[in-house]
Amino acid sequence: MQLVHISFLRQFREEEIALPCQDHQYRNMVLRHFSCTKKERRLVDQFLERKLAHSALIGSLIDKMEKEDLNTSKQLSAYAGQMRRQFTAFAHKTPHKGRYYQSVSQALALLMETVDICREATRRRVQRLKALVAGKKAAPFHPADFRDIQLVLNQYLDNLSNQHQRLTVLLEQESNGTATFRLGTRAGLSLAKLLALLQKEISAVGATAEKVEEWRRRLRILIIQETYN
Repeated sequence: MQLVHISFLRQFREEEIALPCQDHQYRNMVLRHFSCTKKERRLVDQFLERKLAHSALIGSLIDKMEKEDLNTSKQLSAYAGQMRRQFTAFAHKTPHKGRYYQSVSQALALLMETVDICREATRRRVQRLKALVAGKKAAPFHPADFRDIQLVLNQYLDNLSNQHQRLTVLLEQESNGTATFRLGTRAGLSLAKLLALLQKEISAVGATAEKVEEWRRRLRILIIQETYN
């Protein structure tokens, strides 16, 4: 019975069918349309954009980095620079605590450098994502791109956590040898505010890393679907 069915199907394979068709370029793929109108091609483009490019997720990631990440890092860097100038003035007014204020200034300089480098990288990443969304023929992302982004973000989070611990120790030294922090001093208040801004930056970057992981997971699923379909 199985041989009969195979023989029955083979007769259709031998028949050639010629249909009018037109090739249509979408990103790095060539689609072949049979008797398709321009309106129908636009609908196909819109479907593929949602299904393959994940434009909604890319758009949310761009919006997140532009409206939150860049602003948060800018605020943190600006306040760290303001504090540096402030602690330099403290060192001149109170020479007996000069070593302490110098330690704070060094920590602030390292923090500013770390934040500014990551902020510039984030700005370039936003530009690349915008180009990907705007240009349908732009090269799509590869899973390796997401891995690199995740490595950078995780390394940045580690650096921020280490600097948060260092600044926390410096804040504790402001206790002046007692168990109660002297948060009423200008130095103590400034350090407390800086730590709050630093924690805000850590939370923002952590949320972005989660979005990147979601995008990478969706892309892996898409590649599996393309492989077996």
